[in-house]
Amino acid sequence: MEERFHALTLLLLRKQRLKLDELQEELKITKETLYSFLAELPVLLEGDEVLVVDTAGLLLDLWKRRFDPVELALSTGWKDFEKLCSRILEEYGFETFLNVRLKVLEKVRELDVVALREPWVLAVDCKRWARRRESHLRLAARAHKARCELLARELPKVVEVAARVASWREAKVGPAIVDVHETVMKVFEGVPIIPLRKLPAFLDEFEAFADELYVVKVALR
Repeated sequence: MEERFHALTLLLLRKQRLKLDELQEELKITKETLYSFLAELPVLLEGDEVLVVDTAGLLLDLWKRRFDPVELALSTGWKDFEKLCSRILEEYGFETFLNVRLKVLEKVRELDVVALREPWVLAVDCKRWARRRESHLRLAARAHKARCELLARELPKVVEVAARVASWREAKVGPAIVDVHETVMKVFEGVPIIPLRKLPAFLDEFEAFADELYVVKVALR
């Protein structure tokens, strides 16, 4: 039954919307067993179909059930991976904003996730690298560091976050990169590159890692 439940979740993540009779036939299970499986998941039953209306919520639910988070994340789109990272940050007390755009001198830069928890403003870049040579990691770290510096300069003008930080005395703006694949966490020039599996541990011990982060301090009052 464990294997069939696993197969069910992967089908749901890939298809997002499936007919119940097709699922039952695909998995070779009874209708009662199918409904029992679905009752455990954050999905919506609508007529003769099952819909995934919150992919990130489903991913997080399955991760907590000890499903492989890398396999789960790779079964969905890259936007869902960003939402998953955002949801994990929220579990650790951050308020998050997705796809924050910065426009300076007619050039637009986009940050996958901006996460706020006074006094921290984390600019999080979500990666699904096929290859992870160290030279590529260093280049990605430097590029993201530059985006973080831009965020710090423009912070009071960023619509999504300006009102949230208005009462803060100071913001500490720092970068982080989350890689869906398994690897050893590394820090390049103050930019941590965190494997998805290790993101909860990183956030759980965030204050201990904070000294290693590249930080731009912004006086707000």
